[in-house]
Amino acid sequence: MSQNAVIDNRGTGVIDVQTDADFAFGTAQSIINAGLFKKSAGVLTTAINVSFVNTGTLDVQAGSVSLFGGATTNAIIKTAAGTALNLTQGITNTFEGTERSEKQMAQEHR
Repeated sequence: MSQNAVIDNRGTGVIDVQTDADFAFGTAQSIINAGLFKKSAGVLTTAINVSFVNTGTLDVQAGSVSLFGGATTNAIIKTAAGTALNLTQGITNTFEGTERSEKQMAQEHR
């Protein structure tokens, strides 16, 4: 990402990360997600080294996602069995929405 770049995923948009590649950092970069941001492939970690603002859905289906640039979310976070969402110590992260594991979602649909 270039300096001051912003990825703005609108309400009906989908960002599907199908690799273990990272989102690089710079000055005042951010990802604003009002749609669906998912990691659907890869077995390692995708590092998001920019501010992540989520009012949509963050869905970790494969590997792991690390939020190294801080995160703000008041929406849905999903993590499938065997995956992880990693937060960095010393970075401010604010969560006000719903976090559900695959096991919790399965129990809800019985």
